[in-house]
This record gives sequence, C-alpha cells and structure tokens, in this order.
Amino acid sequence: MKATGNTPPIQIKNKGAWVGLERLRWASHFNVPMAQSMPPGFPRNSIQVQRALTAVMILHPEKLAETLAAVYHASFAELRDINTPEGFMPIFTGIFGEKVAKEMMIKATGDEVKKLLTAKTEEALAEGSFGLPWYAGK
Repeated sequence: MKATGNTPPIQIKNKGAWVGLERLRWASHFNVPMAQSMPPGFPRNSIQVQRALTAVMILHPEKLAETLAAVYHASFAELRDINTPEGFMPIFTGIFGEKVAKEMMIKATGDEVKKLLTAKTEEALAEGSFGLPWYAGK
C-alpha cells in the first residue's frame, strides 16, 4: 500500500463497511471459515510472516499453499496475530515440525529471502498491483 500511495479500503468511509459485508458474503458462498470481525489491528505490518512464507517458497514449495492457507485461517477465522514469529511459528511447527520450522525462521532473516520478497513485490507493482492480495494470470 505504501509503494502505491493507496489507503487501505477498510479505512475509507463507507467502503470499510462494504468490504466487511462482502468478505462475509463471499466466505459464506464459498464455505470459507471467516470470523465476523476483522483481525484486531488489521491491517498490520506483515513483513515477518511474508519473509517466513518466502522461505517456505524456497525450501518447501510443495507446502506453500498449505502453509498460506493455515496462516490465513489463523488470522481471519481464529483472529490470531500471525504477524510476529510468536504468532506464526506454532503454525509452521504444526506443518513442518519444530526443527524445520526453526530452519525456516533462520532462512527468513537472510538476504536471499529479503531480496526475493523485494523482487516479487517489485514484480507485482510493475504488473499494476495497487495492494494485496494481487494475482497475475499467465
């Protein structure tokens, strides 16, 4: 949002209420578990969990979808704070086991992950992204 100069939709008068209502309608329609309220403090700085998910993409890409689904469920269905290691490490440990989860946390703080996440963010901006989530078809 910062790179594009946009205001988060939930912070725009009337749009926030509409987004909240539509979010619940779509969740119900597609049978996606969703809490009635948004996660406390949303939107938050999610750089740490983004880096951890980037580490998953590098080390265990076959588990990225499962991990991302678990992170989203914890945040939007259970209203857990997933933006710090204390919040997302239990999720990663449940999927990968303690040893591999710790290895990913170490990887997430390294330059390779930081550079890849920056590159992917720049790629999304170049494709016209104005916020998240952003999907590009090929």
